[in-house]
Amino acid sequence: MSVQRAHRHTTSASNRASRGGELPYKGMVRLARAHGMTVTSTTGGRHNPGSLHGRGRAIDVRTRGVPAAKLNNFMRAARAAGYHVRDERVRPPGQRVWSGPHLHISK
Repeated sequence: MSVQRAHRHTTSASNRASRGGELPYKGMVRLARAHGMTVTSTTGGRHNPGSLHGRGRAIDVRTRGVPAAKLNNFMRAARAAGYHVRDERVRPPGQRVWSGPHLHISK
């Protein structure tokens, strides 16, 4: 799902960041792209109940085929930017919906 299309699905003012009313996932997408990462999910698709994706507060980033050094560099940068990084290269226990190996970035 494109970032523009995903934005139309999330309209809650309470979930917008203070910076110009922008949803948090947009900054996460910019950071991922700046590090040459591929964003595989923003607000669309299937997610677990209570997921932050539907509120515009999480993205998933592809890990398949990405060198460990590049992943580690991106994870450090995401944490330094104030994002929570959950490494889901292995399916987390109890995770009902899982789309395969990825990093889950949230705010």
